[in-house]
Amino acid sequence: MTQLPDSLDSDPIKSGKDKPAYNDEDLICESSQIFDQNKVNVFFNLKVGERGKLVSLLKELKSKGFDRISFELRKNPLKARKAISSYAFLTDCLVTSAWKFATEIQFPSHNPTEAEKLSIISVGGYGRREMAPFSDVDLLFLTPYKMTLGQKMLLKLSSIFSGILN
Repeated sequence: MTQLPDSLDSDPIKSGKDKPAYNDEDLICESSQIFDQNKVNVFFNLKVGERGKLVSLLKELKSKGFDRISFELRKNPLKARKAISSYAFLTDCLVTSAWKFATEIQFPSHNPTEAEKLSIISVGGYGRREMAPFSDVDLLFLTPYKMTLGQKMLLKLSSIFSGILN
């Protein structure tokens, strides 16, 4: 897939665009009712470096998000497409939050070289924003060159993903 020109040199975390690219009209209800980004922001502002606390917080937010999407779908059963997008949105929020924690709190790299850059690409149903309630999350970690030690350490932190998403 070819990237759009405005995204070629963008870093969504550093540029302040750390919200997934969804509009509320794509979702079954308001995004803030699915995922409480404010709670995550408070956690990050406290600079708490404890992975276990983040996993607990994100599991709680995931559970609340699932409950809200399920509630809205029961109320409006013909909005299944919006529910599917909402599950993908929730997963994006969880993955983005875990990634931000790993790269900004656990292993910050203030000026990464080209070789140290790492991309997370969602594939499968999640990558298409077609997420069933309990489907698996397929992530591709892409490096520009041979993996560096820092990248290997970051990928070890990917256990955060399995702790949250399972």
